[in-house]
Order: sequence, then C-alpha cells, then structure tokens
Amino acid sequence: MVRDLRRKLSGKSLKKHEETITIFEQVLAQRRDDKDKIYSLHALEVACIAKGKAHKKYEFGSKVSFSTTQKSNVIVAAVNFKGNPNDNKTLEKTLDQQERLTGVRAKKAFVDRGYKTREIGGTLVQAPTNGHGKTKYEKGKLRKSFRRRAGIEPIIGHTKSDFGLGRNFLKGESGDAILAAAAFNFKSWTRKALEQLIFALNYLNHIWHRFSNISKPAAVKLYC
Repeated sequence: MVRDLRRKLSGKSLKKHEETITIFEQVLAQRRDDKDKIYSLHALEVACIAKGKAHKKYEFGSKVSFSTTQKSNVIVAAVNFKGNPNDNKTLEKTLDQQERLTGVRAKKAFVDRGYKTREIGGTLVQAPTNGHGKTKYEKGKLRKSFRRRAGIEPIIGHTKSDFGLGRNFLKGESGDAILAAAAFNFKSWTRKALEQLIFALNYLNHIWHRFSNISKPAAVKLYC
C-alpha cells in the first residue's frame, strides 16, 4: 500500500502527505533491535521503558520525573521527558522546575540508587549508601529521610491509576504529567479542606449540645 501511494499520488498530494508516508516506511523497515523505534502511530513520543520487574518488564510511554516536599505529599515538580533518558539527565530539569514554581532552590534531594550525581546547581543529591564514614546519628537521620523518600512511590501509583498518568488520552506529551500532578494536588487539598470542615461542624455540634443540655435553674422563692 505504501508503494502504491508512492507511485500513484500526484506530486502535490505526495508533498502534502510526505511526513505520514515516511512514518509508515519507518515502521515497515524497523527491526527488533533498532533504536528509536515507533511504537504508536498516533503518539510518536511513546518509548519502551525497561522496568526490571518480574510482573512488568516493560512499560510503553514517556518517562516522568516527580518531586515532592519533605513534610507533605504535595507535588512541586512534574517533568515529562521524550524517549527514555537516563535518570541523571532528568534530575536537573526537575530541580529547575521546582525552583521556578516555588521560588526556592532545594538544598537537598533524596533519590533512589538510579541516580549517580552528587550535586546539581547547589543542590546536594543523596542516594542510599552503605553508610561508611558516618556516625550513628547521621545514619539514623539519613535512614529517616530515605524512608520519607519512599513515600513518593504510592504517589506515582495513584497518579497512574486515578489521575490519567498511566494512559492519557490528550494528544502530545507536553503537559500530561503537569495535569496529573495538578489533579493529585487539587484532590489532596479538597480532602484536607473537607476534613477541616467536618472537624469544625463536629466542634460546633459539640458546643451546641453542651449548652443546650444545661438544665434550667429552679424557681427561687422569696420571703419578705
């Protein structure tokens, strides 16, 4: 069919559809071991990402990097990357977006073992190590920080399953991660606001019952 299109289309029509026909030819010519393969005709940005897990060896999509604060689950940076870049190449853009959105540069970034960089733009990057050369207090503090870092994993899972990050039907890759992160933050904010509202209503209800149950004072008899 592609050969027929090449032969039978006029010069004007061929020039108009040249980009689409080139994509079809690349799909027909690609082999299993080729790089930069096309996995989806309607979303050319889709790449094959190796997960290294027994139940799911590969994922198809684009790589996303998230950043959360130390004491909350608020997503302060969400960057979408084309292809499958190394983790070291994703951290700098994530930190730059976090600084641009919050106005504060992170002093420390706690990451997993996939990151090998130790400092980026004044931000100290710390990955889990064996703890050689550190005191017991320093080891305990780092252990607590890395436990907190592990809390980002369920956030990624929720954005995939509940907020459209796993399969986004919008065209293109720009903004997909930002929309999912904004939806996650908005739901967290509404949940906290609802909790505060319920607490206030319960408190007012308690005050109401407390004063409404006070018995009226008995009639006082006067003798003159």
